[in-house]
This record gives sequence, C-alpha cells and structure tokens, in this order.
Amino acid sequence: MQVFSIIQQNKELILKQWLAIVKEQIPAAKGQSTPALRNDVPDLLEEIITILDETTPKESLHESIDHGRLRATVQGYKLSHVIKEYYLLQQVIFAIIDKEGSILPKERNKILTAVAYAIEHASQAFYEIRQEEEIEAKHHAEDLANELREEGQLRDDFIGTLTHDLRSPLSNTHNMLELIKVKLSSDPIYLKHLNAIQLNITKADRLIGNLLDVNLIKSGGKLPIHRQKCDLSKEMQTLVEEFTLLYSGTILLEDAQGSLEGNYDCKALRQAIDNLLQNAIKYGDKESTITVKCQRKDGDYIELSVHNYGNPIPIDQQAKIFTRYYRIDNQSYQKGWGIGLSLVKGIVEAHDGKLDLTSSSVEGTTFSIKLPNS
Repeated sequence: MQVFSIIQQNKELILKQWLAIVKEQIPAAKGQSTPALRNDVPDLLEEIITILDETTPKESLHESIDHGRLRATVQGYKLSHVIKEYYLLQQVIFAIIDKEGSILPKERNKILTAVAYAIEHASQAFYEIRQEEEIEAKHHAEDLANELREEGQLRDDFIGTLTHDLRSPLSNTHNMLELIKVKLSSDPIYLKHLNAIQLNITKADRLIGNLLDVNLIKSGGKLPIHRQKCDLSKEMQTLVEEFTLLYSGTILLEDAQGSLEGNYDCKALRQAIDNLLQNAIKYGDKESTITVKCQRKDGDYIELSVHNYGNPIPIDQQAKIFTRYYRIDNQSYQKGWGIGLSLVKGIVEAHDGKLDLTSSSVEGTTFSIKLPNS
C-alpha cells in the first residue's frame, strides 16, 4: 500500500493518538477542547497526503500560521510546546506507516520537510503574538505608572482642598468665640453664637468623617452601618434647622408626614443629606429656595430628597459624579474634593436603597434617596 493511502486511511487514528500523547506530555493542553487542539493539524495531514500522491497537483506547503496564533493565546503554552506538538505528530505518522507498510527515503523526506515547514511558520506566528502581548503589557504597565503618578498629584490636591475646607469652619469658630468673650455679659444673642460654634465644630468633624468613610467604600462593597430605630422626619427637621442657622438663603422642609420611623443608621443618613445640602448651597442659585422633602411613598419606601435651582449638572457627567474623587468638568463645579456624592451613594447602597439624580436648567437639580421600609 502506498504511503499516502496509509495516511489517508488512518488519518483519524493518527489524530486520536497524537491528541492523547499531546495531552499526556504537554500540561497546558489538558484543559483545551479537542477542536481547539486539533485546530488545523488535519489540514497539515491533507497537505502531506497531497505531496506524497504523485498523481495529484502539488500545492504550496501548509504554513500552520493559525495553529501558532491559537497556541499563543493559551495560558501556559510555550514555544517549545508548539514545536514538540509537531514532532509528536511526526512520530505518530511514522509509527503508523511502519506498522502498515514501508516508506521510501524520498517519501520520509517529504514528510519531514512538510512538518519542518509547519514548525517554522507556526513558531513565527506564536512568537509574533507573544511579542505583541509583551508590548501591550509594557504599555499597560506604563499607563498604570502614569495613573499612579497622577493619583499622587491628586492626593496632594485633595489634601490641599481638604485643609482649605477645614480651615473655614475652624476660623469661624475662633472668631465667634472671641465675639462671645466680649459680648457674653451684655448681649443676649450669645446663645445663637454658641449654637453656631457647635455647628461649625460639627461641620469640621463631618468633613473628617467623610474622608474616613469614603476610603472604606470598596468597589461592589457596602459601607458598614449601624441600624437602630429612628424617626427620619425628625432627623431631617433637625438638620434643616441647623443649616438654617448658618445659611443666609432659604431652606424649606416639605412633606414631613409626621413620624417616619424605621431601622436605619440615622447618623449616616444625616451625613448623606448633609452632603447634599452642602452641594445645593455651594452650587445652587443663591436667590432660590433649597427644598428638602421627607415622605413615605405608597407605603413601599421612604424618599428623602434635596432640590435646588441653578446651573444644571451636564447630562454626560451625571453618571460619573458618584465616582470617588470625580469632579464635574465645569468651572462652577470645580470647588469640592469629589468625595461627597460617592459617600452618599455608599450610605444609600448600604441601606439597600437607591440614589437618583435629575438635573435640568428648567426643573433644577434633585437628588433623591429611596429607602426600603425597615
């Protein structure tokens, strides 16, 4: 029987034996599917059959480029493994031929040439893909290094802004203390100043607390909260009263429907509304009323919201503003440090709630916190 006929009749047996040996001797091949391992090896066998059959037209030798490219994408595969695959195939072919018949030297040389040609091109394709991956990995490492440098600069800017924000309430506290020392014995308004002092100290404490809490928020995680029975309506009333003492504009509490009790972390939710109110004061129209609402919606959930008029938040940035350290690319919004809204989002999600935003030049800006009844 002619050699090409032996290979033709035993093609599937050759492939089966070759796959078994490859999986046995190349660890990275064990987890691969049979079609992936076979890849274009059957085409190589057909090419060998063609060049051995002197009655058929000869075609160019099979390059096995796809085989090399595919192996380059498999984790754990090395160039030596690719070369070894072809030598194993060559061994199986000769073993089958020797068992079924005999082979002439020129026929053996044709098989060796075809396999060597396949090894050359598969190896080159494998090397090129891996080289591209190394270049990509290098660029990724360089980008990461640049991001780390930018993060370092961001931290510096962050600390600078934080120091500035903390200095203001502490300075106000100092000035009011001096005023009280002079006026305490003769001016009955000293109680108002004492309250303002306490609020400024509380504000400074909240700023520091925001910084600490936002660093606890991890991607996909929840901020630790401590639930206890509390009245959200009462908490919002108290918070609005505190802000009214310091804010020269108008803050109005609407829809406070009596008692809205539940098991929540009231301190954390106060912190969330505190941040939203500060944003409304900082970025809103100074001549317009800031509205805070606290209401139960159809018995299904409780909604807390803060609304203000003024420059709207650009629609293309509304989804990004809840990201830690993100600041809106707009001159009127480049004042904060970019952690307030990410903290609000973390607090709401820790309560299994939802934070919504609507913002337009006509309707104004509204941040809504929707909390499940608890």
